[in-house]
Amino acid sequence: MMKAADQLESPEKSTPDKLPPLVMAACCWPFILIAVGGLIGGLAGGGACAANIAMYRSSLPRWSLWILNPLTGLLAFVVWIVLAIVLELALNGSGET
Repeated sequence: MMKAADQLESPEKSTPDKLPPLVMAACCWPFILIAVGGLIGGLAGGGACAANIAMYRSSLPRWSLWILNPLTGLLAFVVWIVLAIVLELALNGSGET
C-alpha cells in the first residue's frame, strides 16, 4: 500500500504528450514580457516558457511546479531588465550628455 507522501514523490508520473490548455497558460505566462519588451521580452519569455514546459514534463513533484513556475517567470523578468539596461547603455553610452 502506497502512502500519500510516496504518491507525491512518485517518479512514475504520467505526463500527456499534449499539455492541457490551462497548463500551457501556466507555463507560457512569461510571454507577457513581449508586450513591454519586444524582442528581448520575447526571448526571455520564450526561454521561461520552454523551461516551465520541460519542468512540467519532468519527474519533479507537482507541488514543486507551483513554486518553480512563478520563479522561472520572475527570472525571465530579471533577465529582461538586465538585458534592456545593457542594451541601453551600449546604444547610448554610459549616460554622459
